[in-house]
Amino acid sequence: MIRQVSIDDFEEIESLLDDFVNTREPGFFQQPVPFQEQIKNALSTDRVGIFAEYDGSTPLGFVILGLVSSNINTLYVDAKVKNIAEIERNLFDHGFEYLSERADSVKIGGRNLGTTLDEYYETKGFRKFDRKHMTISRETIESLESPTLPLEYQFNDYTPHLREQVADIVHRSNQENIDTLVFPEFFGSLENATRLLENTEQNRYGKYKEPHSKILINKGDIIGACFLTLMTDDTGYIPDICLLQEYRGKGIGKALLVHSMKEMTRLEEGLEKINLDVTIDNPARYLYESLGYEDVRHYSMYSWIK
Repeated sequence: MIRQVSIDDFEEIESLLDDFVNTREPGFFQQPVPFQEQIKNALSTDRVGIFAEYDGSTPLGFVILGLVSSNINTLYVDAKVKNIAEIERNLFDHGFEYLSERADSVKIGGRNLGTTLDEYYETKGFRKFDRKHMTISRETIESLESPTLPLEYQFNDYTPHLREQVADIVHRSNQENIDTLVFPEFFGSLENATRLLENTEQNRYGKYKEPHSKILINKGDIIGACFLTLMTDDTGYIPDICLLQEYRGKGIGKALLVHSMKEMTRLEEGLEKINLDVTIDNPARYLYESLGYEDVRHYSMYSWIK
């Protein structure tokens, strides 16, 4: 039997959450707030919905739904259960039906998912996108040549009062980008791009500190932005970097990225590395590789559009 887990019932699945976290490789959940606490906080503020399969009063597995992003972001079944695949399908079907009745698009995955249902997703009309998690060391960042741009370009700090302007840049710069298909909830509209920036400012993708996120200005107009957060004291993360289409292919995006990374390492003495995630079919990955980013792991995401 599948039933919804309320905040009052949360303790029923805490041991399963612990088991799920323990199945991930060391360092997988590099977050300033423990995964279990994140989920409990999100449940209490109606940002996630949780459904669990029960045998009597014993939970066998759970699915966590992002209600804002329409994302099936975590699905786990106790490894001691015999019919794992059947329960995974039941939980997935329930979560997909719940979200697809409420949203025009649904996303599956990310690095938290951990199921064996890849082919099953595609039978439901989901499109598969391969992605990878990458990292660059402090030593490599410090060895990069500091960027120089013509005088009409200036770097500046991003601050929340610029959110409306920068959200427009994020939205416009992703119009022809494959990530609009992967993340329609962030890049599919100006409203969604604004939500991405709000989420970043609210520490959803690591600890947000204003001096770490940068904008690039050309003749008084913002043309690009690079957001950086802290996952832990020694690990930075890039939730998003964008540049208007007409400025690409000139080394400007590289300059924005290198400047932003160097500034973060200068401000954070304990920083050892900066991580990011990228869709493999996104040409931006070639820039990351050219700068010295290395693969940590590969994973897949799936997108369904009504």
